Amino acid sequence: MIKFFIDKYSWRGSFLLMGGVTLNICIFGGLMRPLQLTTDTRKRKEDVALTDFTFLRNTKLILLSFSCLFWASGLGIGFVHLSAYAVANDSSELGASFLISVIGIGNTVFRLITGMAANHPAVDSLTVYSGTLGIVGLISLCCPLLMVTTVGQMFYALLFGMYTSSAVVLVAPLVVDFVAMSSLASALGVVNLMTGIGYLIGAPLAGWLYDTTGLYVNSFYLSGVCFLLSSAVILAAPLFGEEKIVFTDDVKENSQTLTKRMYDENINEVKYIQYPKSVKTKDCKLKHTDCVGLATI
Repeated sequence: MIKFFIDKYSWRGSFLLMGGVTLNICIFGGLMRPLQLTTDTRKRKEDVALTDFTFLRNTKLILLSFSCLFWASGLGIGFVHLSAYAVANDSSELGASFLISVIGIGNTVFRLITGMAANHPAVDSLTVYSGTLGIVGLISLCCPLLMVTTVGQMFYALLFGMYTSSAVVLVAPLVVDFVAMSSLASALGVVNLMTGIGYLIGAPLAGWLYDTTGLYVNSFYLSGVCFLLSSAVILAAPLFGEEKIVFTDDVKENSQTLTKRMYDENINEVKYIQYPKSVKTKDCKLKHTDCVGLATI
């Protein structure tokens, strides 16, 4: 569509048309009216300090933020240089621009599939997130083998769109898993900021590589490395933190005899207590014996 706009209305007309399309977002945003808040909820929101950054001590959130930085860099490179790389391999400009549409088709369809799969209790969102990013990283490293034919270019664009969709779909659920609800909005802001920085630096860095070497293939090698780094960084997340399980009152009453190692989780002063293996709790539904109880101090 954008290629058609440029050919028909030039760059200036194309930007005007795309600006008009984008302004429709404001209309839909205006229809998203806020929910009716109760008095207690308003009071709690007023009590939250706007300058509180305790959620930044969450190691999992930091790892997710850097993971988003890396995959956004790789994604920006693919969108910016794929068409030019195809043209450099004797593809027509119209065929090269159609590759972006193929990415969009694969991305749209696979977002729905990823979202439905992530809702299944047997599916681990972190594993899907890391696995798909690792796959697209390997595919990008093999990109030169696929770009020699038109069918290969279409195949690469389809796979690129499919496996990068999970990064967008699963970021918000992972943030919910990693931080307390009181810090959710701020944590999402940090993650989105790092994603924007990735988009900002990825394509210029790939452009510098092309200007230096004269080869688009190096840009896709860089893209593949970025995706693999994103996958590797988030794999370290399970090494930090503990699973949060809410216990009933009878278990909380016995907490005085348990280990006193505690740590702050959020600004609402909710504490998490590590229970030793020797404690038997009938309310703990975990398969293992290490349980983490929730107690408000």
